[in-house]
Amino acid sequence: MDRARSSRRDRNTVPNVRAVRILISLLAAAICLCALIPDGRHDAHAQRRGTVRDTSLYRVSADHLRYTTIEGEHVVLLDGNVRIDHQTATITSELGFHYQDKNYTELKDDVHALDGSMEMFSDIGEYFGTGMILVARGNVRVLDRGWEILCDYARYDRVHRTALLTGNLSLRDSTRVMYADSILYNRDSETAEAQGNVVLIDEVDDYSIAGKHARYDRSFGEAVVDIDPILTFDLSSEEPGTIVAEWMKFDIVDKIGIAVDDV
Repeated sequence: MDRARSSRRDRNTVPNVRAVRILISLLAAAICLCALIPDGRHDAHAQRRGTVRDTSLYRVSADHLRYTTIEGEHVVLLDGNVRIDHQTATITSELGFHYQDKNYTELKDDVHALDGSMEMFSDIGEYFGTGMILVARGNVRVLDRGWEILCDYARYDRVHRTALLTGNLSLRDSTRVMYADSILYNRDSETAEAQGNVVLIDEVDDYSIAGKHARYDRSFGEAVVDIDPILTFDLSSEEPGTIVAEWMKFDIVDKIGIAVDDV
């Protein structure tokens, strides 16, 4: 009789032991997960090393992570080897602030972005993860397939692969340089649409095109100036020539120019 009771007690104990072990494992996993989720129960000034993850969006990592709140928002302070990985893009800097609720990261000091063939350097950067927008400010330099762009401000839309560039702006390839108030650069079509005080200088063939609106298509070797175009040729001579028209188109490859209306 005693043996039967003992046997039944042992059989009832085994599931209980397993249940306790499973509960302990779940609690341990929960503790590890909470270590990366800031809330009121955690020390906002605790130094951490590791990665902030949002598997549906992008990953942010740094040598040191410090969780805090700024005006009620959850913010991760990033220090040392800050890095954002999102699909084909990688963005690095020395310092950063990651706003978890907004999927938004501010970057400072030696900002460097790489997306396919394009590289972008700047003093300050912002990455909007939901919209896949990268903003760069201060000493901006963009390199992409033989083009070099210098400006004060750049806004790169990774979805449409276009960059809006403004401020002390110049765009250069191997033989030409374009200046303008703003340029919309399309990476797929390799076109640059320029607005404002536009000047395109061909340093090899010694001419310039100026106007208020222009489109430069590098893939077709074509430039069009459709607002107040002025062509100046023989720039290096003592008496360069000029042509003024309503509209001008230039085949840069075959070196053919067309001027229309009131030439």
